[in-house]
Amino acid sequence: MTIAHQDDTSIVTVSHVIPKSGQFDTFIDIQRRFQESMAGKIPGLLGGRLLRAEDGKSLIIMARFESRDDLENWKKSDLFAEHLARVRLLIEPPSPGLFQAIWRSGEV
Repeated sequence: MTIAHQDDTSIVTVSHVIPKSGQFDTFIDIQRRFQESMAGKIPGLLGGRLLRAEDGKSLIIMARFESRDDLENWKKSDLFAEHLARVRLLIEPPSPGLFQAIWRSGEV
């Protein structure tokens, strides 16, 4: 068990994504390949998750960054813009949110 300390400046972004009809598997394939190819290459990225809803209709994309500045730098990067351009037509507009840890357990 890990408890977040008050000096933990990490930030988690959570996006609820709904692929358009017929695009679910294509989106997952593109997203998975992108995440695998970027592992260890994004400054400040501590980890991420791609979660499928049990009903098979939506996904959650989570990413944890060391700081808000790291997240903002990522969002301004050409790599992020290029990836969004690839997937934007496959999904409904996502609903992102930003969260800070107040308690943690495990490696999620």
